Amino acid sequence: MTASSTAIALVRIGTVPFIAYTALFASVSLDLVSVPLAFSATVRLALVCHAGIILAFIGGLQQAAVVAMEVARESSTSESVAAISSSGGSALVAASIAIAICACAAALGAATRGATALEPLGLSVAYGCQLSIESFVLPCALRRIVLADARRVPMLIASLSLTACAVDASVEPPVLAACAAAMAALVTALHSLASMEASSAPAAERPLFGAVAVGTTNPCKLSAVRAALARYPEVAAARGTGTGAETERGWSAHKVASGVSEQPMSLEETARGARNRAAAAHAAAVEMHAGARVPRAGGSATTSAAAADGPVLALGIESGLFALEYDGRRRYYDVCVVSAYDGARHHLGLSCAFEIPQPILRHVLEEGMDLSQACNVSAITTDPKIGEHGGLIGLLSSSRITREEYTVQALNTALFFAAAAARPWYAD
Repeated sequence: MTASSTAIALVRIGTVPFIAYTALFASVSLDLVSVPLAFSATVRLALVCHAGIILAFIGGLQQAAVVAMEVARESSTSESVAAISSSGGSALVAASIAIAICACAAALGAATRGATALEPLGLSVAYGCQLSIESFVLPCALRRIVLADARRVPMLIASLSLTACAVDASVEPPVLAACAAAMAALVTALHSLASMEASSAPAAERPLFGAVAVGTTNPCKLSAVRAALARYPEVAAARGTGTGAETERGWSAHKVASGVSEQPMSLEETARGARNRAAAAHAAAVEMHAGARVPRAGGSATTSAAAADGPVLALGIESGLFALEYDGRRRYYDVCVVSAYDGARHHLGLSCAFEIPQPILRHVLEEGMDLSQACNVSAITTDPKIGEHGGLIGLLSSSRITREEYTVQALNTALFFAAAAARPWYAD
C-alpha cells in the first residue's frame, strides 16, 4: 500500500462520523428515532471536536505544501517550477493559518463550554472556504500534494453535516445566510489575491520536446525514464504509465530490436545497441502518427508522435559489458548506455560501472548466457526477470544501488544536452 492510498483511506475513515451524524439528524428530524437532549449535545460536541482537529490538520498540510513548493522554486533553475510554486503562495499560507486557527478555536470553545450553534456553523463555513480554495485557487501541483481531488466529496459531506449540526442547535436562518455571504466574500478575495500574484509570476517554460518515445517495454527502464524526466521539466513531461504502444498523448513505449547480441560484450557494442533502439523508437513513433508534421529539435520538419506539442525525444537504453585488464587479469564491468535521439543527433550518457563476479562471468564467457541467465544458473538469484527488477547491481549492493537508479544515472547524463543550464554549451 502506497503512502497516498493510505492517506486516502484515512480520509474516508474520517468521513464516517459526519455521515453517521447526518443520518442520526435525519432520523430524528423525521421522527424515526428519539434521543435524549443530553445525548444529542454530547454527539454535537464530539462532532465539532473531530471536525476541528481534522480541519486544523488540513490547514497545516496545505501550509507545508505551499512552503515546500516555495523552497523548490528557490533551489531550482526551472521556470516552470517557479511558476507553479509562486502562484498565490502568500495568500494560500495566510488562508491555511486562518483556517487552522478557526478550527482550533471552534474545537477549544466546544470543549470548554459545550457545542453551541456557533461552533458547528463556524466550522461549516471554514470547511466550505477550504473546499473552495482547493477547487478554484490551489495550483494543480499543490492539489495533487494535498490530495484535494480525493477529499472534495468528504469535505462537502463534512460541511453539510456541520450545517445540520448548527440547525439542530436552533440557528436562525438570517445567521445562516450571513455566514454563507461571508464565506463567498472570503473565497472571492482569496481568488483575486491569488490571481494577482500568479499574473506577476514568470511564465512556465514550454518543454523542449513535446513527445517521448522509449525503445523498450521493460517496466524497470520505463520507471527510470519517468524518474529522470521528472528532474528535467524543461526537456519533456514525465508522464506515461504503461508498457504498450502509446500510453498517453505524446508518450509511447516500443518493443524494438537492439541490433546487437543479447549480451553486448564491449562498450562500443552497447552504445550501438542504445543508438539502434533510440532510432527505432523514433521511427515507430513517427509511423504511429504518420501524416502529422512537426519540426525537429534541430529545425527541419519530420512526422511526430505528438505533432501539436513539439518534437520527439527518443530514448534507447542498453546495458552491456566491457573489459578492463589490470593486475594480470581481464575483468568485465557492467554499464548502462542511453542514447537520447532528437531526430538528428544521438546524445549518449553512461551510468556507473561495476565488476561482474567471476562465478557469474564464467557462464557468460564460456556458455554464451546473458547476464540474467548467468545470475540464475549461478544461484545468486532465482528471479528469471532479475533485469526487470532490482538487477544484479541491486543484489551485489544490497539494494544500495538498484537497476532503476543506475539506469536513471545514464538517462540524466544523456539529457545534459537539453538541460536549460547546459544547452548553450552543446549547441554546435
